[in-house]
Amino acid sequence: FPSHDRTMRTMIYIAGLLVSIIANAENRVAVIDTGIAVNEKNRPYLCDSGHRDFTGLGLYDEDGHGTKVVDYIIDNAKTKRFCIVVFKFYDRSLSTNQVLDATVQALFEVKRQKIKLVNYSASGGSRSVEEEVAIRNTLATTIVVAAGNDGVNLDVSPRYPASYGYSNMIVVGALDKHGQRQKISNYGTTVTDWEIATATSYATAIKTGKLINLFFSR
Repeated sequence: FPSHDRTMRTMIYIAGLLVSIIANAENRVAVIDTGIAVNEKNRPYLCDSGHRDFTGLGLYDEDGHGTKVVDYIIDNAKTKRFCIVVFKFYDRSLSTNQVLDATVQALFEVKRQKIKLVNYSASGGSRSVEEEVAIRNTLATTIVVAAGNDGVNLDVSPRYPASYGYSNMIVVGALDKHGQRQKISNYGTTVTDWEIATATSYATAIKTGKLINLFFSR
């Protein structure tokens, strides 16, 4: 009987582990940014597969921005029932057209992988039909985007993707420690959420971490 009990406990443990692995595989969060520098903190949260480099330069994060975004997401996600898949779309050496092409590819990959939640900490002044079509193509996915760091009213001076205004987008602005808008943070009617952070890209990551708790905690 003792041997039987140990066998049962082992089977239950393995079954629980498999459930956890499957849940994490389904609970993918895409980070569309500058790539990733893998470290001890983020390694346990990175998906085993599905990462994509759309720049042609490799997934490594030369800029450091994408890695910081991932760190903020991890810090604000209390559950471990998720994994992060990295889509690299930006490098300083790329032209505007190359960045746009990489962005569109990343957004279509979101739909292909059926990802439920996306962190997209980007902002620019030019509206792109291609980017807009790609976002509209992912209406089943919640996309958390940065309001941008120009200190402008988006109702007057639109920035994208924050100003597209689709229902699946959560646009995040940045507050200071006193709960006041950071001077660099864009604002306006399309900004739906605010988080305390030094910049809107990090405010976006904080919001994504909190949404993970809502989406994947069970």
